[in-house]
Amino acid sequence: MTTAAQATQGRTTGRVGALDGLRGVAVLGVTWCHLALHYGLTPRAPGGFIGVVVFFVLSGYLITGIVWRGASFPTGYGTFIRRRATRLGPAIAGMCAVYLVVMPSLGDRELVSTLRYAGLALVQGTGWDYSSEQSQVPPEFAPTWSLTVEWTFYVLWPLVLLVLRAWRLDPRGVLRLAVAAAVVLAGLGLLLPDRALYVLPVANLSVMLLGAALALSEVDRSSRGRPPVQVDPGFALLALLAIVTLSVIPGYPMGPAYRYAVMPATTGFTLLVIASIRDQGSIVRRMLGAPVLRAVGERAYSLYLWQVGVFWLVWRLLGPDRPWVAAMAAVLVLSVTVELSFRLLEKPVLHQP
Repeated sequence: MTTAAQATQGRTTGRVGALDGLRGVAVLGVTWCHLALHYGLTPRAPGGFIGVVVFFVLSGYLITGIVWRGASFPTGYGTFIRRRATRLGPAIAGMCAVYLVVMPSLGDRELVSTLRYAGLALVQGTGWDYSSEQSQVPPEFAPTWSLTVEWTFYVLWPLVLLVLRAWRLDPRGVLRLAVAAAVVLAGLGLLLPDRALYVLPVANLSVMLLGAALALSEVDRSSRGRPPVQVDPGFALLALLAIVTLSVIPGYPMGPAYRYAVMPATTGFTLLVIASIRDQGSIVRRMLGAPVLRAVGERAYSLYLWQVGVFWLVWRLLGPDRPWVAAMAAVLVLSVTVELSFRLLEKPVLHQP
């Protein structure tokens, strides 16, 4: 998820509502995928899992701009890591605390096992376990695998970025390094099994670095007094519609289609959409700036964290006989849970220095 970027965005670069809207589109796709999968609403799971690719591109883009324009090394790095821990910690700690009480009490989880996976989630290490086909990560903790990817990126890339900036390497030079690293990591990712490709911070880091390259391109053009790259409004709109379409249609397996077509295409579509948002008159900017999408995007972290656990608990309580009724009940419970999590666990730390 893009929570650390989201937390700092308003302080550093001026919050862009359409980026929140894009985050909202991504998390709604993931939510629809999980809802349909857990309740059997579609013959095959929708492709909304591509929402994580959108998150990763957006995260790489936002963090790179924030770090490049922020304080120098090492002060800037320490501040960034501290803010990230402060931003992410309360919501995930609250989720783990609830699951530690609720899951064993239902008789479906052992306390020791729940403690283990809660610990993994708290240190954002779920992805290393979940990448194995033999993984026993329970559904309620499974979504935290993406935080492993983000943690790896947030620890390594800002450090590299600040050191290169201290060496007075210009944005164009860093951009070239980011693209080269992305190509290498994408190639290494193709050697991995399907699940490891999807989960591990290898190919996913390449996606984040391409988002970083877009941010560096904007920094470079700004430093030269040139306007941002202009994206044809029609192409940007088609890219957004492609993301939505891939998210809602019944899906495609984690196999050649994902690694060779869907993942790179989603990355490219997201880059086009982000680049177009910088145009004040862009139709995509106006669409993604809709208040509902922005509100969902602001709550994306809590929505992402809680959705699978809530879906599982409601299914456990209501049973599989009336899946659409159970699904609607789950959406209602999830909405209340997310709002409470956002207001009580996220909002109080959003603007801490």
